[in-house]
Amino acid sequence: MRSIIFTSTLAMSLCAMATAQEGPTPGCYTREYSQAHLDAHPDQVARAVYLLIQDQTHYDTTDRYAYLVVDFAEQGHVKRAGLGAQRLDQSLVCWKDSNGIRGCSVDCDGGWFTVSGETDSAMTIATEYLMVGDTEGCGGAIDLAEQPGQTVKYRLNRVDQSACLALVEN
Repeated sequence: MRSIIFTSTLAMSLCAMATAQEGPTPGCYTREYSQAHLDAHPDQVARAVYLLIQDQTHYDTTDRYAYLVVDFAEQGHVKRAGLGAQRLDQSLVCWKDSNGIRGCSVDCDGGWFTVSGETDSAMTIATEYLMVGDTEGCGGAIDLAEQPGQTVKYRLNRVDQSACLALVEN
């Protein structure tokens, strides 16, 4: 009898794991910064940030992913590197760690962000290293952090999902 109960409990646990999603709350989050804001924050590298978080099912397993699009400003470290004023994107895998911290990461150690605050209308993400844009190898082309290695936060407003889906489709 004990092995039947154990087997039933194990099967139910595996089914629950197959449908479990971890990470930030799904939705579309955006923020476009005014020129006045950028002028007041000369190290800020993002002119606009668009973040789509959604669940995707593959082979009976549902996982949470993020798709990030950044319009880079012509200032800060991206200007000094000659990489400003362009739109780049990045795909991330989302998670929740053992301390309950939620975030998303780029494959091949291309960085991450964590959720540092959330309301019904906004999400604040924090990063000290998050590479955006495709390269020949792993990672990305531009670090979203204003000062690489120092934490920066972006407060993004929750908007209708169509604002993010339009970016994914293009």
